[in-house]
Amino acid sequence: SSTNLIYNDMLIDENSYSLTFEIFNDGENNEVFIYSFNNITPNLINIAIHPESRPDLAKELSYNYQGFDLSDINKTGEIFIPSKSTSIISLSSKYIEGCTNNTACNYNSQSNSDDGSCYYATETIDCQGNSLNIDIIDTPKDFSILSAYPNPFNPKIYLEIEVDKTERIELHIYDIEGKTIDSIHKGILHIGLHNFTWNASSYPSGIYFISATSSSENQIKKITLLK
Repeated sequence: SSTNLIYNDMLIDENSYSLTFEIFNDGENNEVFIYSFNNITPNLINIAIHPESRPDLAKELSYNYQGFDLSDINKTGEIFIPSKSTSIISLSSKYIEGCTNNTACNYNSQSNSDDGSCYYATETIDCQGNSLNIDIIDTPKDFSILSAYPNPFNPKIYLEIEVDKTERIELHIYDIEGKTIDSIHKGILHIGLHNFTWNASSYPSGIYFISATSSSENQIKKITLLK
């Protein structure tokens, strides 16, 4: 089955010059929708929207609201909508920054300008950083940094390391100049998954690198501290 679109008219709040646009996914599949709102004149808004998997279902609409200055409403993005469900995109001349992806741990329904701060749960760690007790049946076949989230982070980042054999492992943090600024672990780790937390409250915003070193390998992952 295909995913179709049903559009409702935009509604305007005359007090705050805000717009809402409702999208209904009446298909059998969950879908990500790609949208753009572009201002042409102070009163004219052009809208383009389509399912990510079905560009052929693209819709382009224009709305003209005389008497309202909406010249700073310009926005593009994407939104996840489950099958047979409805989501609303809100636009305003007064933007509120935050995470606008409704599948993220820190989704803010009041935000209408995405600031890149969204982070997500993994199969083994929930939104609060708690380890989910999942039985690992298969023996890990690689030595790797499975995840580091949220990224960007402030001030804590949660690390998940996969170890394929029992040996000495070292975890260090490097700054952008390659200097070691902190050590998270130095010692024996057994086969399996291991969780660590780095608290960067005493370090400035910037780019850092996690280094995980075994007897034969070195894994590097870039992370961003954003205060």
